[in-house]
Amino acid sequence: MQYEQYLDVERARIPDRARAGGSLRVLARACVATDARLAALIGAAFLVVAAWPLLFLHVLPYQDMPDHLATVCVLLHPERYPEFASNGWLKANSLFIFSVYVLAKTVGPLVAGRIFAAVVIGATAFALPRFVLAFTDRKRLLVASLVMLPMVHNWWTLMGMLSFAFAFPLGLELIGLIARQIERPTVPRGVLVGLIGMILWYAHAIALLLVVLLAVVESLRRPRWRDRLRLLAVTLGPLVPVGALLLVTVGAHALETTRNAHYGAVFPVAFLDTDSGFAEAWMHWMLGMSPLTAWTIVPSIAIVAWAVRRTAQPVPMFSGWALLVLGALYLLLPCTMPGFGYVNERVLPMLWMWALVRVPPAVTPRLRKWLVACSALYAASLPVELFATEHVLDTFTAAAPLLPPEARVLTLSFPPDISLMNTQPLFHASGMFTVLRDAHPQDVWADSPSMPIRHAHVPTYAEDPVLVREFAMRSKDRKTYCKLMRRGMRPVDDCVERWRNDWIQFWQAARGRYDYVVVWNQTDDVMAMAAGEYRPILHNGKLRVFVRDGADGG
Repeated sequence: MQYEQYLDVERARIPDRARAGGSLRVLARACVATDARLAALIGAAFLVVAAWPLLFLHVLPYQDMPDHLATVCVLLHPERYPEFASNGWLKANSLFIFSVYVLAKTVGPLVAGRIFAAVVIGATAFALPRFVLAFTDRKRLLVASLVMLPMVHNWWTLMGMLSFAFAFPLGLELIGLIARQIERPTVPRGVLVGLIGMILWYAHAIALLLVVLLAVVESLRRPRWRDRLRLLAVTLGPLVPVGALLLVTVGAHALETTRNAHYGAVFPVAFLDTDSGFAEAWMHWMLGMSPLTAWTIVPSIAIVAWAVRRTAQPVPMFSGWALLVLGALYLLLPCTMPGFGYVNERVLPMLWMWALVRVPPAVTPRLRKWLVACSALYAASLPVELFATEHVLDTFTAAAPLLPPEARVLTLSFPPDISLMNTQPLFHASGMFTVLRDAHPQDVWADSPSMPIRHAHVPTYAEDPVLVREFAMRSKDRKTYCKLMRRGMRPVDDCVERWRNDWIQFWQAARGRYDYVVVWNQTDDVMAMAAGEYRPILHNGKLRVFVRDGADGG
């Protein structure tokens, strides 16, 4: 909250006798300190409630975590993996991998990943109350505390996208600093803005881009060009060095995806329809891993309703123009792009923050009970999701003891892998074999110079994780294969024979590359196409493990 406005509020609170007998400024500062302690107390409570499962999870069941840990293993022991090369550390979006790399030298990659996840959750837990208090007051902070808990261990963290997840609380701190810098510019604060901007760039460039965008919108809202230019100088001046790096990062990342069709081909260009956009605005921020945490729909609706009623309320950095710009980015940008992965959904956290700073100073007792109940149910449901998903991941990695060190393993996971809706914990689970047995990674992000590592040579069809995953999804069985052919308006008279020939060709390409095959949710006749090259050595529920004859000395 702006300081002079805060003094006005405190002046109204303090009785005449107190005003006459003491310093208003001293009392106001005491209240500010009290509010800061309240925000810290709320943050500590959020941290305990959101992060305690990490003490008991030996493997974090986040979707992308196995691949990130496998990348760290490659960087720790490059001599074991000549098929990969390092891209160096001086580039954006490297803070997560670099931190885990440094920690893993002492505690190992699994513990290092848990430590960084705890730091992310802790930073978010404390940043959210501080952010609300910076733009509102004590009463609204208490109301906001009823709805903020699902934002702490949020979807980006559960997906294992910890670079962006850590950039979020860092971005909130930077927004608060810029708001104070606009109100009362100082050189030390400007230096701090520049330093935090550099760290934010190293964490995630898109998060920095959103903060810069909000600062530009806030500056251009002024009626006179003289004021606009002054505020642009005040806000963007300290960010000029990191802004140059930001332009280089975004430009290079975009160009590299056009120079080589293979680079960054994890996602095609795709757009959300309107219904999906509204659903994912909730699912990809407030929902956990499955419908078990659907209780968050109640606080989500409450936040949106409060924001709609108070759209015209003036809030620094989060004006109506900021809403228009952020909303346009979410609606018009692609949901996915080659080289960027998720695009428009990176805007969602700031859209939710725009709404969060418009909470009312009080709510009815009945609504308060509903919000408390939903937060409590969410707090009880998320650990259930985490431990249940860890059990599935443990079942999958039961294949690890059968693999020799530095084995060459092909993993085929056929849909549906498990009955979760909002994350896919087995999507990159093959990375666990690298972490546990030093197996050669099958599925890591190594398609681009902007990644921590890259393929030393362009991978073949059977080595490309994206192509292998797409092949497994469309060729799970004859019925799925023919159904997709009909949907693509292709002739289906001989689709079964095509399906069989595709598998035969795939196994011919895989034989020279993989000694072991780990299959999840296999259909009965997939391995028959391997022409007897692989024999089974484990069958445990949905998990099956095969070895190539002669690979294990048999």
